[in-house]
Amino acid sequence: MKFAVIEQDHAEWQAVPSERGITLTVFKDTLDAATRTGVRTRLVRFAPGGGTREIYTHDYHEEVYLIEGDQVEHAAPGRPLKAYGEGSYFYRNAHTEHGPFHSENGCLLFEVHYY
Repeated sequence: MKFAVIEQDHAEWQAVPSERGITLTVFKDTLDAATRTGVRTRLVRFAPGGGTREIYTHDYHEEVYLIEGDQVEHAAPGRPLKAYGEGSYFYRNAHTEHGPFHSENGCLLFEVHYY
């Protein structure tokens, strides 16, 4: 994995305690649920073997670019197991169910959330 350069340039990585081996760093966060305005941009990093624990849905749109590594979205009722690699792009409308996810070898994601 090539995370070292990013870690040196922006060292404020925060652990996500509700997940397994996931850290993130936020660049901008003006997302406001009360007024349904704003944007959030961030990097999310999964350690090898890391992952999320549940199916997620939120009231904002989400775009995700898989910069490095691998990610698998677990099967859920009505959804098959899906595997993704470097260069994958995801667009999720508000209220779209997604996850749980895991990464065998680790991955780095760039995410944009907006109303």
